[in-house]
Amino acid sequence: MSSAVKVILGVSVLAMASGFAACDNGSGDTGPIVAAGSGNTGSGTAGAATGTGGASTGTAGAGPGTAGSSTGGGSTMMEGVPITPNMGWVAVDSNVLGIQGAAFSFADATSKMGMTDNLLTATDGKSCITGTAAKVDMASDKCVNKTFDPPATDCYGQYWGAAFGINLNQTIDPGTMMGGTAMPFDASLIKGFYFEIDGNTVPGPTALRFKVDDGTKEYCNPSMVKVKVGPNTVLFSDLTTECWMPTDMSSKVTDDVKKKVVKIAWQVVTNASSTVPFDFCISNVRALLKDGAVVPMGTAGASSTGTAGASSGTAGASTGTAGASTGTAGASTGTAGASTGGSGSSTAGAGGTGG
Repeated sequence: MSSAVKVILGVSVLAMASGFAACDNGSGDTGPIVAAGSGNTGSGTAGAATGTGGASTGTAGAGPGTAGSSTGGGSTMMEGVPITPNMGWVAVDSNVLGIQGAAFSFADATSKMGMTDNLLTATDGKSCITGTAAKVDMASDKCVNKTFDPPATDCYGQYWGAAFGINLNQTIDPGTMMGGTAMPFDASLIKGFYFEIDGNTVPGPTALRFKVDDGTKEYCNPSMVKVKVGPNTVLFSDLTTECWMPTDMSSKVTDDVKKKVVKIAWQVVTNASSTVPFDFCISNVRALLKDGAVVPMGTAGASSTGTAGASSGTAGASTGTAGASTGTAGASTGTAGASTGGSGSSTAGAGGTGG
């Protein structure tokens, strides 16, 4: 077990996460329902095309004006609700599902020796862990004498490996400024999770596992659903208890289980033949919504407002060059940028600004 402390704006925050710690720092993010900026829709006001003085025709000003930024707060809509840790914490106002809690690393007593992570410093949602998962030592005193460290009940429980996890429903106690107990989260609107993996030493699919935990049981991906380098999608329907068994005789994730998911995690799995080195990162974690799921809008906070494009284009020169005198020709049609930026949601949430 380990804990970590960070200081935010002069306040020390200790957020315990299922026996392991991480810290709180809110992180705004545009939600999954994004109204993109509608750039390049307006028209500049052109000057007259012909000069009024002199014997010759004035030269019109420069052509089309330069449009403002055409993209608001998110012109590309990605599937799912982002779950983005910022310095070890997923803020409640960073996603429309209200997910909040610690992002933390944890391991068995042997594997945690020398294990490191970047969780308290990462501000880009990319969570990395480095270390070596222990060999399952059948000849150790723990295994021979069956003196396992609780809650382990066998050798594989004693040397289970290392992991990175995210609590889905955990608050900060305003009195102690410590993370409260990780509580069940109702994931009824969610069908699964998307995430990306990269790194210098990513364990192979047999040694890397995605899990959800309902507080009493863990559900993980079986061998036919591989967790690998690059993009991954794992659905609740894929997961099962005892996913390591060669035949599927274990429990599936039911609707009741979905209503009480405590955390999600990525585990480096051990074996009895060798240790398993690891150095990898998890990023772009997203909760995938069920088809037709309706998420209440307005949950996103202060950072939910998209960035509007410039409200007007830059017109060409307003004065034409006439033969004998000054013409009045202005620009031909200027192209305006978007007048409206996209927001995280179309309805302002707590502290949010609607688009």
